[in-house]
Amino acid sequence: WSPLFLAIEESLICRHGLLNFFHDYFRQAVYDRYILSGTNERQWHQQIASFFMNSPLDYRKADELPWQLMKAGNWEGLAGVMQDQELLTEAWDINKYEVREYWVLTEKNTGLSPVDAFRDIIDCTDDFQPGTWVASRLLIHFGYTAEAFKVLSSMAGLLDEDSELIGTVRND
Repeated sequence: WSPLFLAIEESLICRHGLLNFFHDYFRQAVYDRYILSGTNERQWHQQIASFFMNSPLDYRKADELPWQLMKAGNWEGLAGVMQDQELLTEAWDINKYEVREYWVLTEKNTGLSPVDAFRDIIDCTDDFQPGTWVASRLLIHFGYTAEAFKVLSSMAGLLDEDSELIGTVRND
């Protein structure tokens, strides 16, 4: 890595701890030389997604993993990630609009709707799960108002019973 880095150091920039090419010409040259075909590109995205699948949840994983799965065309993998309540909550905090886009693509390519994916949250009225708030927001966004109302009503009931939960509800 050291000889390569020293040779191209002036062509790189570092943003948020990530290296990138200084100019689009370099990026395009690498793409043309090493990636080129759509199939090959999807394979690289899947390989990066596999790396993130096996890493602990943090900001970077929540931001990158769904995007890499989408670019890989791995719709089943994206559906699985979008049902992981902790990752979903973290991704929502980063960019709720991207999460909504991932759900549109998930439903379009797998047939899995948010109401089906969050059935356990909708039906569970006596437990506050990590993704409950985000699930309710997604259900509202996609027009599942009856299901969202059920989730929000059970959340309100739980909050009335246990004031410690109030700090866990997100405000967006």
